[in-house]
Amino acid sequence: MLNQILSDSKLNFQKNIARQTAIRIILPGFFFAFASLAFFILAALQKKEDENGYYFFMYISVLFIIISLKFMVLLLKKQKVYLMKKNKKIKYYYITIKQYKDFIQRFDARLTVNKQ
Repeated sequence: MLNQILSDSKLNFQKNIARQTAIRIILPGFFFAFASLAFFILAALQKKEDENGYYFFMYISVLFIIISLKFMVLLLKKQKVYLMKKNKKIKYYYITIKQYKDFIQRFDARLTVNKQ
């Protein structure tokens, strides 16, 4: 019974990490990358017609590239996001891969202790 509860909580923890990492890091990174590409294309189209429009779209494109690079660096560092609800407050924790593995080891240690 207790092992089932612990394995369910481990599974919920892993689902929480996967879902929140996708929502908070992966999707914004790709959104800003594709948006910067779209603004770069618009800048190329505006170059011949309107010089002010060209500079505006290039500025926005560079800004979005910088923002997307921030998210890509978080991905390369293998950062993960953990959502915790406590007293009706929602908190998002950015954890490293080492902390994530430590959490999983703690779940596994509790499961092995309770099997005995």
